[in-house]
Amino acid sequence: MLGRLEESETVFKECLSLSPDNILALKELVGLRKVTAQDDYIDRLLELKNKTHDAEDQTRLYFALGKAYYDLKEFDKSVFSSKLFSEKKIIN
Repeated sequence: MLGRLEESETVFKECLSLSPDNILALKELVGLRKVTAQDDYIDRLLELKNKTHDAEDQTRLYFALGKAYYDLKEFDKSVFSSKLFSEKKIIN
């Protein structure tokens, strides 16, 4: 949804309201804007991380966590999450 940020955000939030464990929707939502301390994305990602053993979903989670931590200037956690993401070697 290139160039339609608000619409994209609405669609991903609607998707999460219907399917709260939708990792892809959460990853995309994290990627749309800078994560702030008021967002609950990190807590949701960490909760989902403990629920999935699927390699692709874990890769998406670590990518989103790395981005979220980076946005919050928690660089040590961002680097750790990014390292785990690169070790999975799945790009999506």
